[in-house]
Amino acid sequence: MKRRPTLGDYVIASVLTAWAVAILFPVYNLLVVSLSSEIAAIKARILLWPRPFELSSYRWVFLSGRIKRGFLITLFLIVVGVPYTMFLSTSLAYGLAKKLPGVSFVSFLMIATLYFGGGLIPFYLVVRNLGLVNSIFSMILPHGATVFHVIILRNFFQNVPPDIEESAYMDGASDIRIYARIILPISTPILVTIGLFVAVTYWNEWWYSLLFISEGGKQSLQFVLRSILMEVTQLTATIPEDYDISRLYNDGIRAAVVIITTAPIAALYPFLQKYFVRGLMSGALKF
Repeated sequence: MKRRPTLGDYVIASVLTAWAVAILFPVYNLLVVSLSSEIAAIKARILLWPRPFELSSYRWVFLSGRIKRGFLITLFLIVVGVPYTMFLSTSLAYGLAKKLPGVSFVSFLMIATLYFGGGLIPFYLVVRNLGLVNSIFSMILPHGATVFHVIILRNFFQNVPPDIEESAYMDGASDIRIYARIILPISTPILVTIGLFVAVTYWNEWWYSLLFISEGGKQSLQFVLRSILMEVTQLTATIPEDYDISRLYNDGIRAAVVIITTAPIAALYPFLQKYFVRGLMSGALKF
């Protein structure tokens, strides 16, 4: 029998709705500001819809050829970096999930890196000695196997029923085959969850680009957008003569940059939501 909603249900629904509005409204307001003129933004403290609707702020951002190059670099980081990081993280986590000699010591060394680090200068010297300065791979290789991701994956693999692997061993399967054919397929929720975290990391990459990349054609999209924000007043020289510069304003450009930065990941999330929710719960639940 279907349960009738109670007063408590309506209260909870109202609170959650208000919470959702409070979270989403700033994003919506940014979108409206990015599509409005400076005069409308000055007259109204809070814009509820574009007045008038115009794309001048987005045209300002995309007039720079660096945006296209930065997007291609970031796309390369995601296409190459995500499989690279996932391979290292899952392989290391699966090994640490085994009861092997020295596993506890290796786990201790990994966790110690969360509390102690060599510092920025030694890190830069290592990357430089590897010949990665001004190389796209300087934004990929340092990410490697993130300790946080490895710990989550290790806990997940430890919860896999041992009977599954024992049956595979009896059928003559090797550890590599069990890992590739059995463990990874049944770990889809957690792999998608970690993969989304890793993809967001590469999409937001700008720090390593700032440290190691000095050539403009190799800088990531986020670094390019950051540079545009810092150079708004100097970019007037790149605007065509027939373009009305007076229609542009800093707040609109900043809002456009935020929307450009968040839109791709926000558009991807609904398609991965079911895996994301299951992945978050997988660390707390056993099979």
